[in-house]
Amino acid sequence: MPQTGGASGGESPTVSPGELTPDIQGPPMAPTPSRPTGAAYGQIADTALPSTTPKASRSAPFQTPKHQRHHSAPENKFTKTHTNTDSGQKATPSEPVFPTPFRRNSDQVRPSSAWDSPSSRTTRNNMDMYLYNELYGTMARDVPGLLERLTDLPQLPELPSLYEYAVQHSLYIEAQGGTTGRWAGWPRGIPTEKTVLGWLDSVVTELSAEMARVHKGRRRVSAYSTSAGLPLTDGDCLRKSDIVLSSMRSYDTGEDLYDPSMFSISEQRISWKTVRLPGELKQSTKYSNYDSTIAQLANYVREIFGAQQTRMWVHGFTLCAEDFRAWIFDRDGGLGTKLISIHKEPLLFIKAIIGFACMDASELGFDPTIRWKPEGEADSIVYDATVYHSLPDAALPFIEAEIKGSMKCLEINVKTPLARRIALHSRGTAVFAARICSPSSTTASQSPKPVHWDLAVKEQWRAPIMAIEETILRSLSPEQAAIGLPLFHFHQDMGRVSTLVRQGIDLSGVMIEPPSSGSPRSEAIVDDDNGSTRRSGPNSELDQSASKKRIKLAMGKVGASGGRMVGGTDDNKDQMDLVGEASLLTAGIWRFNDRTKSRLVISPIGKPLHHFKTYTELLMGIRDAVKGIF
Repeated sequence: MPQTGGASGGESPTVSPGELTPDIQGPPMAPTPSRPTGAAYGQIADTALPSTTPKASRSAPFQTPKHQRHHSAPENKFTKTHTNTDSGQKATPSEPVFPTPFRRNSDQVRPSSAWDSPSSRTTRNNMDMYLYNELYGTMARDVPGLLERLTDLPQLPELPSLYEYAVQHSLYIEAQGGTTGRWAGWPRGIPTEKTVLGWLDSVVTELSAEMARVHKGRRRVSAYSTSAGLPLTDGDCLRKSDIVLSSMRSYDTGEDLYDPSMFSISEQRISWKTVRLPGELKQSTKYSNYDSTIAQLANYVREIFGAQQTRMWVHGFTLCAEDFRAWIFDRDGGLGTKLISIHKEPLLFIKAIIGFACMDASELGFDPTIRWKPEGEADSIVYDATVYHSLPDAALPFIEAEIKGSMKCLEINVKTPLARRIALHSRGTAVFAARICSPSSTTASQSPKPVHWDLAVKEQWRAPIMAIEETILRSLSPEQAAIGLPLFHFHQDMGRVSTLVRQGIDLSGVMIEPPSSGSPRSEAIVDDDNGSTRRSGPNSELDQSASKKRIKLAMGKVGASGGRMVGGTDDNKDQMDLVGEASLLTAGIWRFNDRTKSRLVISPIGKPLHHFKTYTELLMGIRDAVKGIF
């Protein structure tokens, strides 16, 4: 019988390990029938099989015709009683187990989770619908003390002194004689995105150059850029940006002389792999609390998570006329600071906009347990994907894991991940090929270059209801392992969202009780790709018409009857926002899972299921996957 996890060598693997989706009490969950070709649901062998080549005219034989698609949630066999054929005992799960992801999310627009899966190129209107449904009940604004926490960077004591510099160099005019303070050069009349960007350029250029001159620490100052009206590269969707902070232009600090033009906001083609954080500009203060503004920023954050799989969180900001708000997104949603007027609170604005430009890898949200040793560094530092992808020949990052009783250094191939999930409110699964760097040392600098990528490292944010994969893999019988299920090597839980990302943040005012089953907020009805609707959650008593109306109101699909509608945005005239219970920013947080960041090391590495060459190979791979599960 062919193995489902055959080893694969070579320098550039294009293979993917299987992803187990465990039942709560029973056996590992079977893959969802509607997605048979996803790389995360099975593997096929390298073993030669009888040739049964499909006809060229049937190159996509498993794409179900639209008129035959089933849009309701499939019956879940794991809610029924199972019989263990070995013992004859019956086991009934304590609660129903539903196919994952539990809700329809923005990852489902992609053909598969494989790295080589083509970009979906989903339009803004459609992606906003996915993100609205995905983030509803996970967002909060005006979080007390959040702005001070994000801008309080002990490693940058020079930040407050930039306010005095701005006053001395006439960048900011202080209040005097009954007049309020204001930034010099702020556009007169009604500001536009173009005029605000021009003003921001003049301020950020000088302050960034001054920060780079006076700071003596070991960090770099990055420059802001715009995408020159062109979509950013290496993304899932075609998205332009008003302003982003990119590592393509970053400079060392502590020099005696800097040309301020080095930090000017320039127009260039940017890759999402190098974006440190995004910003969104609007011409009016009223857009600060619009769902469409947050959805637009969430579009950018989704692309960053997709291009930089080791990010634990992503910062961002909105500048709607003179109102500034900072955001932090993680795998459990997003938190927004209070709104501040850049004229009335210039110091907080400076600490945020320049502090973002000076953040190191850990402050930006990169996993501190993933290290690398770039050229010129004596010791390893926290791996920064934005810097790594801006360098031509950088050293690969590495982690430490206990393999066969001793700590090993594992080099991970971040250039071509085996699989990735890019939805925001999700497990954010990323799988990398890995190899032991040295048989005895745990430092990358002493590690010779091995030949084979024989291990798989799986990073994910596990929800509390999910079983720990270590327990499942350790319980496999020799017969199941012989079929080709993965061999367990290492597992580690590194912490929860509440400790790794949101530690010290007071959410008591925004955490609310889950809505009742009859409430329109309990789940959402979203449009499928062919225009039909489907239920996104398990509650059968939901008032579907109310929920469907809520989401369409928020995205401007139908007129308002139960809420107050406010005008369309400046960049999408047919899009409207609902102020009230249906708004992303007033729903509060009631879907906080407090996910756990976990790491799993398994072997061997097999081919992704959708890389089959013959129908026989495909069917034998599926057969082995099913046999291994049951």
